[in-house]
Parts: sequence; structure tokens; C-alpha cells
Amino acid sequence: MHGTHCGHRDFRSVHCGMVVSNMDSFILQLLYEARHLFLTNVFFGITELGSTIAIGGISLAVGVVLLVKKHFSLFIGLCISVLGTAVAAFSLKDIVERTRPDILYQAYLESGFSFPSGHAALSFALYGFIVYILWKFKLERHILAITLAIILVSLIGFSRLYLGVHYATDVIAGYTLAAAFLFVGIRVSERLSRSILS
Repeated sequence: MHGTHCGHRDFRSVHCGMVVSNMDSFILQLLYEARHLFLTNVFFGITELGSTIAIGGISLAVGVVLLVKKHFSLFIGLCISVLGTAVAAFSLKDIVERTRPDILYQAYLESGFSFPSGHAALSFALYGFIVYILWKFKLERHILAITLAIILVSLIGFSRLYLGVHYATDVIAGYTLAAAFLFVGIRVSERLSRSILS
């Protein structure tokens, strides 16, 4: 009886894996067939906003501003969100070792492993924390800035799919991973802020 239950679980696991794999392949093929030169160039630019160079530079700039303004709790939260996500994402890449989509689908040659998407993870971690800062201080036109940040993070994730360098599950995993570290970063920042004020 126990063996039968295990067999059912194994079957469900394999079936689930096949469904996910088929979904990844379907989306990859669909976007490849719909690819247009103009949009490819547009998404080249968008995807760069999620690169390690862009994320590193913007994180450094935001971090310096927070330190100068003596918002130490926010600085620590930013570090947890971005650095924590970066370490976890690149460690997972080496552990999972999922190969990228075939070179046929790639709009440009991308190196390294595929799962999870570093661009999706890092953009969610950084721009997500910036959204939190804007919401916290309710700066002028913060609603517009928050909306644009959400759209940007979504477009960066989609650009990885459109350019054929990631599977959909890579991007979803990147967002999920970053959401966890963003949550921890915000909680730590809030707790430190209350401790400083108390």
C-alpha cells in the first residue's frame, strides 16, 4: 500500500515536471516566433537595467544617499535585500546548473547557468526596496514613481524571456527569491527604525 502511494506521488511529480517543462518550451517558442528587430533592440536596453553593473551602480548610489541622510536602518535593509538576493541567486545557479535555452533562441549569447534569473531577482530586490523607500517617505509623485518601478521590474523579467536567454520558470524563481529577501530587508529595517526611535 505504501509503495502504491509512493508510486502515485512519483507519477504526480513527473507529470508536474513535464507540464512545467512544456510551459517553458511553449513560451520560449512563442516569443521566438513573435520576435521583431525593433522590439529586440528595445528589450536589449531594458534588460541592461537589470544587469549586475546597473544594479550595482544604482545600489551604490542609493546606499550613499541613505548613509549621507543618516538613514542607517534603510541602508541595512537595502544591503539585505540586494546582497542577500545576489548571493542566493548566484549560489543557486551553481547548485542547480540548469542550462540556458538553446543558442538558436538567444537574441544574444548569454553565458552562465539559467536558474534562477539574476536579472529578474536583482531588479526585484533593488527596485522593490526603492519602492518601499518611496512609500515610506511619501515623496512628491511617489505613486507615479512606484508604478513606474513595478512596470520596469516586470519588463526586465519579460525581456529575459523575449530575448530567449531564460525560461519562464527562471524568471518566476528569481522574483520569488528576491521577494523573500526584500521582505526580510524591510522587516529588519522597520525593526531597527523602531529601536532607534524608542
